[in-house]
Amino acid sequence: MSTESINTSTDELNKPTSYHFSLVYAYLFVFLIVGFYFYELIGFDPLDEMFEVALVLIGGIYLLDVNSLRPKRELIVFSCIVFFYVAYSFLIHSNSPKAILIDTSVQLKPYIAFFVFYYLGVRFSTTNKKLLSFLLIGLFCISLTVVICGLGTGNLVNAMKMVYHHPARYASALVLIGLFYLYSRDYSPKTLLFFFVVISLALLSGKAKTFGFYTAALSIIAINYFKIKLKFNIKTLVLVILIVSLIVFASWEKFAFYFVDFNLDDEESLARPFLYYTSFFIFQDYFPFGSGLASFGTAASGSSYSDIYYQYDLNGIWGLNPDYPYFVADTYYPSLAQFGVFGLVLFIFFWVRIMKEALFYRKQTDDRKHFMIIVMVVMFLAIEFIADAAFTNNRGFTSMILIALCLNEMKYRYEQLPVSAATEEKELKRDESDQLTEETF
Repeated sequence: MSTESINTSTDELNKPTSYHFSLVYAYLFVFLIVGFYFYELIGFDPLDEMFEVALVLIGGIYLLDVNSLRPKRELIVFSCIVFFYVAYSFLIHSNSPKAILIDTSVQLKPYIAFFVFYYLGVRFSTTNKKLLSFLLIGLFCISLTVVICGLGTGNLVNAMKMVYHHPARYASALVLIGLFYLYSRDYSPKTLLFFFVVISLALLSGKAKTFGFYTAALSIIAINYFKIKLKFNIKTLVLVILIVSLIVFASWEKFAFYFVDFNLDDEESLARPFLYYTSFFIFQDYFPFGSGLASFGTAASGSSYSDIYYQYDLNGIWGLNPDYPYFVADTYYPSLAQFGVFGLVLFIFFWVRIMKEALFYRKQTDDRKHFMIIVMVVMFLAIEFIADAAFTNNRGFTSMILIALCLNEMKYRYEQLPVSAATEEKELKRDESDQLTEETF
């Protein structure tokens, strides 16, 4: 038997079975209902961690079933980075050991969601996707009912708070329902119409960042639907500037609040702007690896109050003080100061590699739908990060699952391309893709 056939046989044995996919599908179904949509209503904080552990166990079951304990190279690199930052945090005493470990678990959540779904190659059948779409329609109907009841009683905000805790949570729930619906259905005008109905309902939250995402989604779908080809030229540059300007204009209220004209006399509005302001000093003072886990801008840094807040005189600011530290994790970007310039570069690299891989598959397969969804999810998170620690909560967890599912669909379509003597160039691209995947993340 040739080496090639042995390797092929090994690859086949290491592929997830329908049993593994059924397990993951059941997990996703339960998570979307309990861990995502009704999370705030249930009010049980450890739910996040329970779903995180459950997903790790599913990945472990797969490894045991295929008798393969050899992780991908990029997972080894990722594990080494995590180990380094944990050791570094203990070494510099960034917080108590318990707080460091808690923050480690929180920071790992979105990456666990992505890596497990991505490396299991999770793809769902047409039937499963159809069932998923029915669930999403049901969740949308619940949101619509909440809106109708809120308008009927004359207090829409209170109705949103009863179910979602905050209008921003209501908006993000609808956005992700819409994006998952795009994934679960054929790419058609009817699907796009329902998507826009869903995210239009999200605009009732009145949140500036939702208007920003809505503008971005309109622009992305218009470019995709009308098959506008973007090249590196003056026209593309003008188009990008125009789209960015529209997004900033749509979300200007929030942008200006943090970066332009926040009120120094209003103590209730200072927490987030000062987190941004202070993060630049932390990047500089703790170059290159940052102030360490559980030290700044995270829930763990507030529950086990970090010395960093005293060091930079943030302990007297409402929402950041020891008695009321509940705004320390109300945004995401400043928390990157925990990881320093080195961690910031790795974070950017992670997203660049995702987009690079998605773009490669998009060019090879002309899979516009899944590429568009990935771009919109990235835009959604980029906007959410301004005023929410979305990456490390259930919205980030859900978003990373969706990105992994879309990448898997694109990769599967690429692998189905015919191979012949007339397509040697595609074979060359396939080899480059394998190398890219080995180096990804």
